[in-house]
Amino acid sequence: MMRTYGDYLHSAKTIDELKNFLRRKIRSHKEFYHFTTLETLKAILLNRKWRLSSASRMNDLHEYNNKGYSPEWEKIFSTCFSFGDEDNMAMWAMYCIPWKQAVRITIDQKTMSLWLASLRLERELFMTNGCLLMNLAGVFDFYDIVYYYGYVNSSKSKLLWNRSQAPVFKTPEGIDISTSAEITGFIKNSAWFQEQESRLVFRTEANIGQEQIDVAVPDDVFENMQITFGPWFSGDKIATITHVLDSTGISSSLRENIINNTNVSDFKGKIKLRRHCNHCKCKFTREP
Repeated sequence: MMRTYGDYLHSAKTIDELKNFLRRKIRSHKEFYHFTTLETLKAILLNRKWRLSSASRMNDLHEYNNKGYSPEWEKIFSTCFSFGDEDNMAMWAMYCIPWKQAVRITIDQKTMSLWLASLRLERELFMTNGCLLMNLAGVFDFYDIVYYYGYVNSSKSKLLWNRSQAPVFKTPEGIDISTSAEITGFIKNSAWFQEQESRLVFRTEANIGQEQIDVAVPDDVFENMQITFGPWFSGDKIATITHVLDSTGISSSLRENIINNTNVSDFKGKIKLRRHCNHCKCKFTREP
């Protein structure tokens, strides 16, 4: 397929063009990866729901406090995925603690597209207190994140996406785009660039005073998703996933698909990370 000029990051000269670029590019990824733990996987399977959290619960509170516009953040609930053709060691290390319980949930492009379509059609949401909400005013969106390299209003600042980069531009009012209300939830600092983030978002029309909502996960997602145990996994993959499934009451046909789609990271036994400096065997002494 021939690329058009609009397929390139540097072609985006307005916030709307940039957001449309990020929405288009989501369709270029073959798979999406959610890094988590066995306990979270068990909760997803048991409840047949996926949790979207408010921005105040994100790891990156710099984005919450310094990017976008504060009142807009109170309307946004999201869950995050990574894209890319290779394994992502930073994501294993940051989002899969305790490491021995690390798992990655992989959802392919077609399955994710169908899930998004069903969410937009049904819009069935559950609050954390179990109260059913039908047709809560808002919209679902799915897009890539763009990363902001450098200081705000610096002449050296630039935008990064995947392997592309482009100069930072300003709004017609002369505001740096990273602090514009319109870009809220689409942009974060390049300190998090290794995440290669794609974001599933539900944006409400008003602040509903909640920290999280749960959205329905259709059977198609369970049938097609892949489970990968992390690099520190030391047990039997079939026995472990079977034990998880035994506590969920999930149907036999779905059980079989999930078990067949379970594997272990290619990096198993090939990583030596230390979480604390006092694990280091090297001791430094001050010279007299």
